[in-house]
Amino acid sequence: MNFASWIAGIVAGLNDVQMQEMLKCEYGGISETLADLYADTGDKEYLGLAEKFYDGAVLDALKAGQDILPGRHCNTNIPKLIALSRLYELTSDTSDRRAAGFFWHTVVDHHSYVTGGNGNGEYFGPADSLSNRLGPETTESCNVYNMLKLTEHIFEWEASAEAADFYERALINHVLSSQDPVTGNVTYNLALGMGDFKAFQDPFEFTCCIGTGMENHSKYNRNIFYHNENELYVFQYIASELTWEEKRLRLIQKTGYPEEQGSTFLFDCDKPVKLTLQIRYPAWAKDGIELTVNGKKEKTNRHPGSFVALRRNWKTGDKVEVRIPFTLRLESMPDNINRVAVLYGPVVLAGNLGSLSDSALVNNVPVLVNDNRDPEDWMKPVHGKPGFFVTVNTGKPGDVEMMPFYTIRDRRYSVYWDLLGENEWGKRLSK
Repeated sequence: MNFASWIAGIVAGLNDVQMQEMLKCEYGGISETLADLYADTGDKEYLGLAEKFYDGAVLDALKAGQDILPGRHCNTNIPKLIALSRLYELTSDTSDRRAAGFFWHTVVDHHSYVTGGNGNGEYFGPADSLSNRLGPETTESCNVYNMLKLTEHIFEWEASAEAADFYERALINHVLSSQDPVTGNVTYNLALGMGDFKAFQDPFEFTCCIGTGMENHSKYNRNIFYHNENELYVFQYIASELTWEEKRLRLIQKTGYPEEQGSTFLFDCDKPVKLTLQIRYPAWAKDGIELTVNGKKEKTNRHPGSFVALRRNWKTGDKVEVRIPFTLRLESMPDNINRVAVLYGPVVLAGNLGSLSDSALVNNVPVLVNDNRDPEDWMKPVHGKPGFFVTVNTGKPGDVEMMPFYTIRDRRYSVYWDLLGENEWGKRLSK
């Protein structure tokens, strides 16, 4: 509180013009922290101080539904919307919620790569213009850290499968991919350039992304379940144990996801508990979802990108099994249908391009040549390596082994590929 009071003394003498000029810098989560301090103390001085850190040039435009992100520094702005989210929860100002929701959808739908990350060189580019913004400085880890914080608020306001799906995408394909499993070092930027590599940083340098990058990996036990009075939402498929004291309920989730295609839930209750278990049905699950309760198959009329409700009185020994078949699919760049990434279920695949020392790979990344845009027809599993695949008569000049992006640590890789038809490939060869 003393520190907050010191900040109040610093800004007390600034008029509105001076305050807005000061807010052109990257001021991080000051407003959110002050809002939390108000929530903890009830002292409206801290609420007023939180509201004083309001960048009108950015936030007024977002409240009006204007995408003013191109050319702006990503992580200067994401915390502003986290702060507005917290302020909405404390004051019920719906314009704050509207701005946060518009910003979230704008970033997720128009400024994000296949991994859930955003930005190149720390800045947003034009909306839906990503195919030529690939390189060693794409997708700063701080950006993803803060987008996940914002996603928590979005989901708490409305239990949206879309928010949960984005959280999964970014958690598996950026956060999990951004740490060296041997050294524990993390990446500042998670490079997405063709032929790039992961630049794991010395933790003693301690940049901002080393700080948030380390914190990211302490949060796998957060946001697995959400609940209201009578509903329990499965937000993420992560092995875990939940104790819901008010319900005198313990729920165990057993899974190896995403290396296992589903999860199992075991109930332990002091007495039968009436509630609705909401099972996330991911948008990518084009081959459906299979649910059984105590071995009996449950029918559902829900569609991918929703929650499936299981309503009953739960008792000790009840078991829910969820199976979500993974399939291969392509996701194209919004501005180039022929620049694609390959996914297997929720997992982004990267092509193994060989040694880090081979810099020639940067300019010699294979292309994919096939008139068929269904990778199920031209990729085959690698025996003994679950989740690994190899292209078949499609990679030029040679076929490529594809593996989960999070498994790559000391290799050059490509996440995005140029997919050409046979005629176009033939024209290139004839030049």
